[in-house]
Amino acid sequence: NKEIIYMKVGIVCIAKLEYYYIEEFVIYHLLLGFDTIYIYDNEDIPIYHKILKDYLKYIKIIHLPGNNYHKGVQYIALDHFIKNYMYKDGLTHICHIDCDEFIALKKHKQIKDFIREYIKDDCAGIGMNWRFFGSNGLQKYDKKPLLERFTKCGKEGNHHIKTLFDTSKFKSFLDCHSINTKNNNKVKNTKGKVIIGAFNKDIDLSVIQLNHYK
Repeated sequence: NKEIIYMKVGIVCIAKLEYYYIEEFVIYHLLLGFDTIYIYDNEDIPIYHKILKDYLKYIKIIHLPGNNYHKGVQYIALDHFIKNYMYKDGLTHICHIDCDEFIALKKHKQIKDFIREYIKDDCAGIGMNWRFFGSNGLQKYDKKPLLERFTKCGKEGNHHIKTLFDTSKFKSFLDCHSINTKNNNKVKNTKGKVIIGAFNKDIDLSVIQLNHYK
């Protein structure tokens, strides 16, 4: 097995009405070892540059207002990202998640250690199952971090996935959950089973999960 030496790992997301939570999302994933985060600011008047001014060395913010496009604004953002950043910026691994989704690693401290162990050989990417976190019975906003306020989650994971993938094995987005792959490479779960499409029913939360703060 050839050890992956160089890695540049990123997140692409679209942000709308995320002003209370986006800084925590950014800090959390930078601490997890992501090199860069691409945020498509979907507000009519751009605001995330101001909120995230301390992190502009690590993130890229692109203003993309409205939803009056020939397809969903999420897909407009993904097309723009592939064309302008994914290859030009030398990204080796990417995942598209939302700002209310936090990647939780169970066996590894850093995302690159997870990638080295799981995204190799004919594996193009890993499907991360959602785990839903609810309101914790809270009704009023307070300034404590989201991860402290919302601790109660579903016992089981949800069948939906988001995919963390190797850009060299990527052909196109199948939808916002999964990808089409090149050269017979496969999207898998952490048990090594192949996943086709947006769902993985054989849920394994022992290695990685995607906390979805609904």
